[in-house]
Amino acid sequence: MTNAAAPISPEEAFRNARAAVDAARRARDSLPIKEAARIAAAGSNRTPDEIEMQIRRLRKQAQTSPVPRSAAA
Repeated sequence: MTNAAAPISPEEAFRNARAAVDAARRARDSLPIKEAARIAAAGSNRTPDEIEMQIRRLRKQAQTSPVPRSAAA
């Protein structure tokens, strides 16, 4: 009796990997800004407050800036 898993197709492996990456992105994107800044500051020469201000500035800019024509296509 073996415990070997049945082989999966490359397409199925890609779907599984994509689902894992998408789940990680959703978890990252759902973090409060303060928590994300604290995590980003680890190993950085910037303080969590500096990073938080930058995240807020970028988020505000993204909400008010029109989508460039090249990205809309």
